[in-house]
Amino acid sequence: MTDGVISLVSKTITQNEVKAIVETESTRDVFCEVQSVGRSDFYQAQQAGLDLSYVFITDAANYQGERGLEYESNRYAIKRTYLRDSDKLE
Repeated sequence: MTDGVISLVSKTITQNEVKAIVETESTRDVFCEVQSVGRSDFYQAQQAGLDLSYVFITDAANYQGERGLEYESNRYAIKRTYLRDSDKLE
């Protein structure tokens, strides 16, 4: 089931013609399932100094190592990914 769309954010670092470093962002929209963070995960993350907001589940083929995403006009860092089964990534 998909009930949301996220924009995966990737960054590319290049040099321009005067050798200055230029960082370029690009986004790709993918369908996903949106869940809240479980109580146990939330409190464990708080103890480690992290603030978790959502859990996103998408087809594993959609993810290409991005470290950030946008959801409902807010930007989030991707803290951890893992395969839930053979074709879904959380």
